[in-house]
Amino acid sequence: MSYMPAEDTLPLAGEAREFEPLPQDLLLRAYTLMCTERAMADLYERRRDVTKYVHSTSRGHEAIQIAVGLQLESQDYAAPYYRDSSMLLAIGIEPYEMMLQLLAKRDDPFSGGRTYYSHPSLKRPGFPTIPHQSSATGMQAIPSTGSAQAIKYLEHRGQITASEVQKLPLVLCSFGDGSITEGEVSEAFQEAVLHELPIIYLVQDNGWGISVSKEEMRAMDAYEYAAGFKGMERRRVDGSDFVQSYQAVAEAMAVGRTALASQCIQHPALAFDRILHSMGANRAKRSVRRPGDLQLLLDVLAPFLEFGHERSHI
Repeated sequence: MSYMPAEDTLPLAGEAREFEPLPQDLLLRAYTLMCTERAMADLYERRRDVTKYVHSTSRGHEAIQIAVGLQLESQDYAAPYYRDSSMLLAIGIEPYEMMLQLLAKRDDPFSGGRTYYSHPSLKRPGFPTIPHQSSATGMQAIPSTGSAQAIKYLEHRGQITASEVQKLPLVLCSFGDGSITEGEVSEAFQEAVLHELPIIYLVQDNGWGISVSKEEMRAMDAYEYAAGFKGMERRRVDGSDFVQSYQAVAEAMAVGRTALASQCIQHPALAFDRILHSMGANRAKRSVRRPGDLQLLLDVLAPFLEFGHERSHI
């Protein structure tokens, strides 16, 4: 299901606007997906004796990822990153299919058990196309920007057109905040704004790289960084707020499908399992965790519980 803002003049980048309330069935669908992702993450943690293969879940990132996944369409191209398991659930991937990859099974639909968990590649009718990509962080930037350039080329040749049943395609490229410091991301941003490509860069900012805090790895966040690329539309949203996230993504996609424009959506979010999964609990306790971090990470439960409480009447 897609939600579109009222058909009036689209606002300038970053400008606040009023949206119609989201449908109740959409809110229920989102909450169900949140609960599913949380249950899967909890199961993986309880069964560490089985889930030894490298993995990170999307705990703390559920709202923004589900907001994106529910609005991607079959003509679109997506480049998720390794923490985007909620996004995969939202586009329609089954938990069982994701567990096949987690356990390196040959029936894994993405790679036959040959890549890490939540490293998708997919060409399935009715789903966004997800090209295979490297496990190295940030490496999806240039190929996904190339996909956007191919879309623009085909549009100009008249080989891709919108219809009453299908809108123009766009590309969604997802990153963690740490990867934005990498050189290939700058190259991609330059190409995107130079050629006005139909791509959305989603930057999920939880304040951590794989093993370092934001203070140790960057001088600015992605929203500030994107200001240096003339023509890049920017949006900053609260990624733990599903309603705000869904509306911001709907607005960005409306722009992307009707006008050639590169966009950056940056959202602050807390990664509940950043310390537990990325480095291993024991090592992280010794070398990464700072005073107050545990409570900060536990606070990510608040939006999840609040969302559930607000929708409990549905």
